[in-house]
Amino acid sequence: MAGKIKFVKRGQALAATVNEDDLAAHEWGSDGPSPLDKLRAQDLELPHEVNVLYINSGADYQQGTQKSERQTGSGLSVLKLPLPVVMSDTKAKQVADVNHYNYWVGRTTFTLQLSRKWSKLEPTDVIDVVYNSVTMRMRITKKDDSKPGIIKLECVAEDSAIYTQSGLGAGVSNIPTQVVTVPVQTLGMLLDIPMLRDSDNDAGIYFAACGYRAGWGGAALFKSNDGGATYSQVTSTNDEAVIGYATTAMGDFYSGNIFDESNTVTVQMVAGTLSSASELLVLNGANYAVLGNEVIQFKNATLVSAGVYTLSGLLRGRRGTEWAMSTHSVGDRFVLATVATWRRVPLQTSDIGLQRLFKFPTFGTTLQQAAASPFTPAGVALECYSPVEVGAGRNASADVVIKWKRRGRLNAEWRDYTDIPLGESSENYEIDITDSSYATVKRTLSSTTETVTYLIEQQAADSPSTITEVYGIAYQISAVVGRGYGKRFSFSEKAYLTSTRWRIYATEDASYFQSSLVAEIQMMTSVGGADECSGGTPSASSGTASNAFDNNIATYCQFSGQSPQWIEYQFATSKKIIEFSVNSIQASRAIKSFYLQAYIGTSWVTVASISAQSWTDGETKTYQV
Repeated sequence: MAGKIKFVKRGQALAATVNEDDLAAHEWGSDGPSPLDKLRAQDLELPHEVNVLYINSGADYQQGTQKSERQTGSGLSVLKLPLPVVMSDTKAKQVADVNHYNYWVGRTTFTLQLSRKWSKLEPTDVIDVVYNSVTMRMRITKKDDSKPGIIKLECVAEDSAIYTQSGLGAGVSNIPTQVVTVPVQTLGMLLDIPMLRDSDNDAGIYFAACGYRAGWGGAALFKSNDGGATYSQVTSTNDEAVIGYATTAMGDFYSGNIFDESNTVTVQMVAGTLSSASELLVLNGANYAVLGNEVIQFKNATLVSAGVYTLSGLLRGRRGTEWAMSTHSVGDRFVLATVATWRRVPLQTSDIGLQRLFKFPTFGTTLQQAAASPFTPAGVALECYSPVEVGAGRNASADVVIKWKRRGRLNAEWRDYTDIPLGESSENYEIDITDSSYATVKRTLSSTTETVTYLIEQQAADSPSTITEVYGIAYQISAVVGRGYGKRFSFSEKAYLTSTRWRIYATEDASYFQSSLVAEIQMMTSVGGADECSGGTPSASSGTASNAFDNNIATYCQFSGQSPQWIEYQFATSKKIIEFSVNSIQASRAIKSFYLQAYIGTSWVTVASISAQSWTDGETKTYQV
């Protein structure tokens, strides 16, 4: 059976009057009790003073004290009543008086026994008891129905007048007013970017923070390595960073390490202000900022409206971030880089590539109130910048020699009479040879110097149809994080190959109904030079190959089927063919599209591609490689 708690306000009206005849109820056959037992407490048992401790609404909600003191009597004790209640000084004084008087009025206690006639009485009821012609008012504090038909009551003297007090509390002057503020939510930025100082040569990241509105008091940064089960604090800041976002998309820039005077970007600030700087100050390191993923510097910060600036006079792609110059969009993050407001967050190399959870609760809030931000560090501070000035050219063997210049991310300032230090534990590079879209890697070349050779045999294996064009991406390698940022390059130059075997490879015929024929082929090692096709061995996929190399257009090599077909001449010594001619004698049976190919190593390499030719009977056409 569920219990019930009942609260009754003091000072209630009279509930009943018990006459003397109803007192001393007892069980039949037993001795009757005293009609009314009365006990009065001694002065020493009662408080001399009652102090009420409360929350003072008139003193900036600090703790207040009001007391009620008895001027006579021998009592010495002081009673404290701590109340977690907001009230005024006067109300607290009245509470102290009520409780003090109640102790002294209630010093007299009574015990009486009644019959079941009075079973309706309950504790807190106020009753009058008439005994020896004297009426005494009391309040029931306990009721006992333990004996059959007998009700035992315990009571204290009651005086309803004590519950109405008019005392005035003493106030406290000169209380400083406190302002209770709501903590401002933190906007935190985790920046995995190239290191801005040589002292930051580690796997760490930068942390910058501000408030979403005025009144921000700082924040702490916590990190979890176990998916949010536990967090540990890694740093904190109460220095508000200058943070905003782009409202326009900044354009790309191709002109190198000079000021970009054509592009601008407009940023809306969340916190902080911007200012312009002279060109000399910018060149000496002023106005560094992160826009999206690009590190920039700016000369001019023009105030457009409250908190909105247009930036111009830009140095682009700082700290090796030129790869990000084409990636901008509206909404890019903008963070002004300052030593005073940024914090370096130390990370281990074991953190690289693994998702971690971060929280940045505002001071005055709990860790549980802050949302978790997943972040996967890439160790960008340790990544090598891309090589620059990547170029290529062919040597006498038609190999492609690729060269470049490395850059330094550490101690890389320009100094007279010295090259920049390596900054890595060893010097290593990789060059991916790709297709024209840079998406498909055909081959990877390695080097420990700023040059590598792409051999003609490798070119032939990678691109048997043509070796004129070469596309690739050059990387410097870090021993810790591997490849740095890549630099794309392309190269286009005809390869003048030397080989003993040369052939015409036909891919399309003039007639769809008849096989083609070739009356004469000549190959020259110089423009306008003599035919070199003598003393060697001709061969063909079908037909009589020698008829095409006998300097007689009346004889010919007739293929036995539709293209593709080929006809080859193998020289006794290697030849570098620069020019060649073809005669098909009959226009209707000519080869319409074909290649000139040289045999290199284990494959045929195309050095000239001829397509969609139209012929007249007996016509000879001459082509240069």
